[in-house]
Amino acid sequence: MKYGELVTIICPCYNAERFIDIFFKLIINQDYRPLELLIVDDGSTDRTSELIKRNKKILESTEKDICVKHFYQKHSGQASAINLCLKNFSGKYLTFFDVDDLVHYNNVSAKVLELVDKNVDYVISNGVYVDDKTRKVISRYGRFETDLSPKKHFFDLLQSKNVVYGPGSILIKADSFKNCIPHLKIVETKEGQNYQIMLPITYCLKYSIIYDNLCNFLKRADSHSNKKRNAKEFLKRNDEFLMVSLATIEAIPNMSQRDYKDAVSILIRKYNEFNLFYCYRHFKLFRAMRYLNKLKESKTSNPNYNFFIFWYNYFKRRFKK
Repeated sequence: MKYGELVTIICPCYNAERFIDIFFKLIINQDYRPLELLIVDDGSTDRTSELIKRNKKILESTEKDICVKHFYQKHSGQASAINLCLKNFSGKYLTFFDVDDLVHYNNVSAKVLELVDKNVDYVISNGVYVDDKTRKVISRYGRFETDLSPKKHFFDLLQSKNVVYGPGSILIKADSFKNCIPHLKIVETKEGQNYQIMLPITYCLKYSIIYDNLCNFLKRADSHSNKKRNAKEFLKRNDEFLMVSLATIEAIPNMSQRDYKDAVSILIRKYNEFNLFYCYRHFKLFRAMRYLNKLKESKTSNPNYNFFIFWYNYFKRRFKK
């Protein structure tokens, strides 16, 4: 067992009764102490809270160095649950788990050791996506880069380039977190809570990478991020991601004007590209043309106007054939 400063684990959950028992066992199996677990039941309609209370009682009777704080709120979304935890955590270090994460026994200790050894603000680790039913590995996630400059990390994240974040991948100094998100609050939307945390952190802070896999992330068909959506829902979700990301960038402390303009341009182009090619793939030329017409009308607020004019003319030629 390794001992050090208090680490707070934040875990929002919703209708998670089939994961609670395993999750608590994984927390107990961590080879680091002391730990503070803040777990929020976001208005579940199953036995989630009942199982949390039962496991909390068992854990606190056997583990003096693990403190569990259980919160319940009306169903308000993951961002709201995170905000509740940010008002109530006590740790010197902060990490985020999902209740269905299969975190390795050394997930916390390895990151604390790396953070102290490299004298950085936060540490990220890699992991793997596994199928919920077969538990076979689908793909890796994490950061696969040797250039550790914060600005490169930030712009790579904006472009979804050489970086994929899953839960259980980050541990950060609480003081550094407060410097990046001084109000300890993110916008309470259904989408983009990870971006709201990661964008300020990657722009402002020094970091290190653990290239080992420290977490298995379940790919579940019934999860919020993987559920099937119709076209209207998909486009609305992307628009929400864009709006939240733009608001987050605007609030980043000490961002230069040039970096701000570049970041806004990248985001608008990325999400409009997503929407454009989604329309083309699923609805062929007609829907893609409609989307481009909409973009063309908003040229005064679109920094990538010339880019979309290119695609507008391309699809127009295709449409006439």
